[in-house]
Amino acid sequence: MAQTGFRIDTDPSSENVFTLQGDFYGGTENLATGDDAEVNGNNLLGRWSHTFAEDSDMTLQIYYDRTHLDDPIPANAFAGAGILTDDLDTCDVDFQHRFHLGERNHVVWGLGYRFTHNAIENAPALAFFPTTLNHNLFSGFLQNEITLLQRLSLTLGTKIEHNDYTGVRI
Repeated sequence: MAQTGFRIDTDPSSENVFTLQGDFYGGTENLATGDDAEVNGNNLLGRWSHTFAEDSDMTLQIYYDRTHLDDPIPANAFAGAGILTDDLDTCDVDFQHRFHLGERNHVVWGLGYRFTHNAIENAPALAFFPTTLNHNLFSGFLQNEITLLQRLSLTLGTKIEHNDYTGVRI
């Protein structure tokens, strides 16, 4: 397996920091059957952090990942040998904001979205249906850390998600 990557960090002002990083990999994995599965993929992440004040900032992050697999599937009593191909693409966007509300409340809230696209080419001896799946995941959260005493705080929060399988979850 070979892998390479990069990372670039820059802070064009005292309020803004940008990060861009990526990885690329490819190679083979030895299987118990004696065959080799071919795997490769790449990912790219971009992040922007902005400081509004000493006690207030936000972060926006965008991530993309692609994974490819060619997996040789041996024959069985019902079907011949073949190659199972799996391509998975994931795109993810996250936003988070942190601020103080008065002297005792430290609030963090955020929103997220993830989209996955999975495309499979079945082998004769192993098949997945449906061969193409698209999934959406939406999320949001709110958290408040309340200072009760100098060394004692209470954290309250909730997270809400909506996905294609179960709908809204709290």
